[in-house]
Amino acid sequence: MPGVVSGLNAIAAAARECALASRAYAVLGDGSRQQAEAAAAAATAKAGEALGSASAASGSASAASGSAGAAAGSASTASTQAGIATAQAGNANTARLASEAARDASVAARDAAQGYRDQAEVFASGQLKGSSTTSVTPGAGAKSFSMEPSRSFVAGMYLVATSTSDPATRMSGYVQSYNPGTGALVIGVDTFAGTAAKADWVIGVAAPGASNSMATQVITANTTAVPGVYYIFATAGITLTIPTNFSAGQTFGFGMSRGITSANIDWQTNKLKGRSPGVMQLLSQNDSAVCRWVNATDGFMEAA
Repeated sequence: MPGVVSGLNAIAAAARECALASRAYAVLGDGSRQQAEAAAAAATAKAGEALGSASAASGSASAASGSAGAAAGSASTASTQAGIATAQAGNANTARLASEAARDASVAARDAAQGYRDQAEVFASGQLKGSSTTSVTPGAGAKSFSMEPSRSFVAGMYLVATSTSDPATRMSGYVQSYNPGTGALVIGVDTFAGTAAKADWVIGVAAPGASNSMATQVITANTTAVPGVYYIFATAGITLTIPTNFSAGQTFGFGMSRGITSANIDWQTNKLKGRSPGVMQLLSQNDSAVCRWVNATDGFMEAA
């Protein structure tokens, strides 16, 4: 039996070694399990971190996508604004060109207007002067001249006729009549200088003389009065006719020479102190006066 016991002991020892080995393996297996569990836990944590990173990346991608969309919208708006600015720049350039064209047209119109003005001045100055070769002796009263036709002289305009060979010889007075078709001119001379007849007259518009004295004319026949002349009747029964073209402030005078007992003043439609005297008869040397035309209502009044 000892062999059996020895065999059993050997078997038991072998079994014990196996149990110890199994236990060692079990211990090793348990460590490996713990390591595996720790690794699994770490892996799970890493997976969570990765998921968080993936979520964050997804959010960043979404934000980036939104920013890209906003940038695209801004780019589109900027493109539209650039188009509008380009159009406005074109409009501004068109307006500038139109303004320059208007300016050039205005300058041209101004130059043309100045040219017309200069022509008008030349024409006007030419229309208000002329010349005459009529031989006329200086003196007060109506003086007739033949001159150029188509001048702008009208009744009531004040003219001066001056000799070109002797400027000291001159006559001035209001226009009594002018025929633009024939050039026939009649001046009612109220101021004159010189005594010799001249036939080289230059005639033009002038201002009435500053002198308050009137020229004196002795009349022996029917006469039409002119402003600025004092008429002395030297023949009985003649008539001095007062024209209706006197202007405010213009004067004339009348009186009779010694020995003349009658003369006439034909006032025509003129008024004298507001009345219409018609033909007035003068009967004595006391019938004398200087009369000034005031207005259409009062007509002539005695001058102070």
